[in-house]
Amino acid sequence: DFFVVSWVTFNKTNLPKRIFFPVRSTFFYDNWLGIPFSFFMGGYSMFPPIMRGKEKRSFNRYSMQRMVAELKLKGTIVGFHPEGTRNKSEDLYSLLPPKPGAGELYRKAPHATILPIYIRGITNNLLHEFWFNWSIPKQKPIDVYFAPPPDCSDLLQQPPSRELHLQIAQRCMDQIQAQIDIHRNKQHKSTL
Repeated sequence: DFFVVSWVTFNKTNLPKRIFFPVRSTFFYDNWLGIPFSFFMGGYSMFPPIMRGKEKRSFNRYSMQRMVAELKLKGTIVGFHPEGTRNKSEDLYSLLPPKPGAGELYRKAPHATILPIYIRGITNNLLHEFWFNWSIPKQKPIDVYFAPPPDCSDLLQQPPSRELHLQIAQRCMDQIQAQIDIHRNKQHKSTL
């Protein structure tokens, strides 16, 4: 999804081109293969790392501060899964429950615009995606839907808490769900 959003952003929109996608450190920063992969495939835009191990989680405070600082710079995009991870379900219309990270980021950077995105058509196999892209792209389309920004102004007046961050992330998820419903209805009507 990172590559698809980057390609669409660069080639099909007037959105800023300075993009960061915070990623789990598990592969991209903890594995010797991850660093060259991050460089050659993503130009080091898979930054900052999000640590999973309990002993490393204090680093995530730095990662959050860094994302907020980057968003203060004009023309910056930070791509963030409101679910805290990529959904690997085979159900094209399913969503995972939101995690508080995206809501916390927005509360700390309220000047930023939330732009919910729904991507349909990506498999969980990177090699298949490369093969489909080069051999049969018209038979395996990837659709990217941009949803309107959610209105979180009322939530930004409340004191920070995990519950508040979850509510902000849920509003983003609600916008994504609305795009899913539109797409599902179009698919249903085309099969009738």
